[in-house]
Amino acid sequence: MGNYTGSLEQNMMIIGQLDKNNDFSAGLPGTQAPPQQQTQQPPATTIADDYAQPGVDAGLNTDQPSFQEALPWNVAWAQLEQPATDAANSVINPEIMRGYNSNYRDYMSGMTNTGGQRFGRALGGLGDLKASTERNRNSQLQDWLEAQKQGYKSLNYDIANTAWDNAIAQGKTPDQTLTDLPTWEDYYQNSNTAYNSGSPLYS
Repeated sequence: MGNYTGSLEQNMMIIGQLDKNNDFSAGLPGTQAPPQQQTQQPPATTIADDYAQPGVDAGLNTDQPSFQEALPWNVAWAQLEQPATDAANSVINPEIMRGYNSNYRDYMSGMTNTGGQRFGRALGGLGDLKASTERNRNSQLQDWLEAQKQGYKSLNYDIANTAWDNAIAQGKTPDQTLTDLPTWEDYYQNSNTAYNSGSPLYS
């Protein structure tokens, strides 16, 4: 069209273009096309985003320590190990000593009847008897402690661990009382109820 001079011919041409919805004014000197408005489209979500969202939500609570960080297993059991050992000894030792005394009497009676005491042969046999008795006592003690250790882990520690970590996964603050350690009496009562046994040794 050339430079705009305002002639009738140019004006008629512009009106014709506008009637056709053509933005002809953009080509005129001294004119500027109106800015086009861009609509904001919401970001598209994908199936991968949907699967990742729970992990993102869980990440909001990552400042919380895991249960095993808040209460390590070895620390939890260490609090109960000594009272458990004392309880075991109170039951095991008397039984072991009754057995030892009975074996001692039988052994010494046998040595007397055969004249073995006169030559000191009884002393060597007594050492073997004492060593065997101590091995038996230690074996029973360790078996009993291992049973109590596994019972405490399944009845107390693992349950608290699951509740704590589930709270973190849901973005919640875990119940801090979950790290409270039971006393030996509390654990003993709990284990008796669970196993329905009145025996302090085999509960």
